[in-house]
Amino acid sequence: MDKINEYEIEGLIGILRETGIKGILKHSDLIVWNHILERGWCEDSSRDGMIRYLRENTDMSYGEITSLLNRFKDWKQLLPSYSLRLNQKLDSINKRYNSIVPFQWIGESDNQKLLGFVNEERGINVYDGSGDFLVKVCEIKKGSWEVNWKNTMNLTVPQQRYILDEISRLKKTNWI
Repeated sequence: MDKINEYEIEGLIGILRETGIKGILKHSDLIVWNHILERGWCEDSSRDGMIRYLRENTDMSYGEITSLLNRFKDWKQLLPSYSLRLNQKLDSINKRYNSIVPFQWIGESDNQKLLGFVNEERGINVYDGSGDFLVKVCEIKKGSWEVNWKNTMNLTVPQQRYILDEISRLKKTNWI
């Protein structure tokens, strides 16, 4: 069974507030399915794609799957749609939890940045998480370890040194 990260529950708590305990208990399968679709976990939103996703990721029978999809079609307009802000917040938290170098505060009190390294498809990205949203500080190309700094960030020398030291440490451990 796949473990659901704790931060993903935030969207479900919003639904609980709107529907109450009776609503969430009565329609938990619809609410969870809505969460899966809103978070983009089921990439193919065609009926066949949804059936395939549910067959691969659950122990539901074909009849249970079609029943769920038919009820979801009827209830979809009543279920909440996740805002862009909520999805961005959940994605941001996901990156923080899945970082290869954990986020930590670097710098003096008036110019601290919450810096962390996240492994992504194209390379390792360093983010500043001290604001409401993650801001990319730099990109590190896999293999060549070339650093592409974002000009919009004003980093102090200790913050730059921290990033370069962590890159050196990752490179020595043959992380990639």
